[in-house]
Parts: sequence; structure tokens; C-alpha cells
Amino acid sequence: MKEKIITIESQLKMPAMQLPIKSTIVSIENRTVLISPVPHLKKFKDQVEGLGPITDIVAPNGFHHLGINDAIEMYPDAKLWGVPALKTKRSDINWSHILPENWPFQGTLDVIPLLGMPKIDEMIFYLSSEKTLIVSDLFFNHIHGKGFGYWMVFNMFGTYKRFAVSKFFMKFIKNNQEFKQSLQKILALNIEKIIVSHGEDVLENAKEKLLMAFKERGLI
Repeated sequence: MKEKIITIESQLKMPAMQLPIKSTIVSIENRTVLISPVPHLKKFKDQVEGLGPITDIVAPNGFHHLGINDAIEMYPDAKLWGVPALKTKRSDINWSHILPENWPFQGTLDVIPLLGMPKIDEMIFYLSSEKTLIVSDLFFNHIHGKGFGYWMVFNMFGTYKRFAVSKFFMKFIKNNQEFKQSLQKILALNIEKIIVSHGEDVLENAKEKLLMAFKERGLI
């Protein structure tokens, strides 16, 4: 059975703005994977279960854990997948596994760790059947924001109304060599679409835009 993918969109209230945030749900054979559960997930129950009951819940980096408690309450039997940064940051969670170890979907929904940034430990996912990259904070593409707070914050981060790597994200890179080696694995993929947690998905010229974003920050 071919894999299927849907997204759930919500908003996260920030001090000066509303930040769009997105969950990605992938069905793989008899399992359904929820990546980056949004806060107040219960409001989206019908959408979340559009591909079937959730069997695996993934917190894909050290920041994307705010919806994890709702997800656990809704799907208490699901396996919980965290990242190394969350072992201590969210020690209240009984993680089933810490990524990338023991990931059972490699070859279908690949996981690629972004090394060299231990406070975030972002995991990138790649659904090969759809040639789709799934990212959390590696890229922003929030192009429909409004207000002074949105303008100020996203100009400061270099992501105002455009697809780009955030300057704020770059500050968490502690080992540049390891980080760039991780990017080489992404660059080797056949990418036609990019699902971002914050903003509009990239559905055309995805690989070209990815290359331009990396070059802008001197990453390749």
C-alpha cells in the first residue's frame, strides 16, 4: 500500500505575533506516524485521524514538544519518539525511543539527524515515495504574516516573507563541520516538495530553493 501524507495547521501565540505551526501525519502500511504534534491537538482529532489512529508520535527537535502531552493523552498506546535534547528537557516523558536509534521506517520515511547542534537535535524526515522533505525549524516560509511584531521578528531572523534558514537557527550550530556533513545527506536526496512547520509548504522548485537557502547562509 502506498504511503499517504497529510498536514494539520494551527497557530502558536508568541509575545509579538502568531506563529503558524504544523503537524505532519504519514501512513505507512499498518502504522500512522504523527510528527510534531501541535498544541491543543484535541481540537483537530478528526483531521489527525484522517489516515487512521496514531501509532507513533514524534517530537522532531528540542523545541517541538509543546503538543506532546495532548498527543499522549489521546493515543496512550502509541510509541513515543524523541530526540537527544529532550531526554533531559522533557524527562517527564517516558520516551519509547530516542531518534535516530531503532527507527523502523528507514527506507520509506527516512530520518536524517542534523548533527552539531545539541540544543536542538533536529531530525529531518524524507518520504521517498512522495520525494518530500519534512522539516521543523531548518527552514521557515511564513509569507502571510501581518503586523509590526511579525515584521520585526522575521526581519531580524532573515526570514521575512521568504523561504530561508533562520539566523536564529544558525546560532545553535556548535560544530559547523558536523552540521554541514548532515546537509550533504539532504542534498543527495531527490526533493520535489518541502513541508515546513512554520509557513507555506514548498510545492514547486523545492530543490532549487533549498540550495539557494543553504548558499545564502554559507552552508554549501
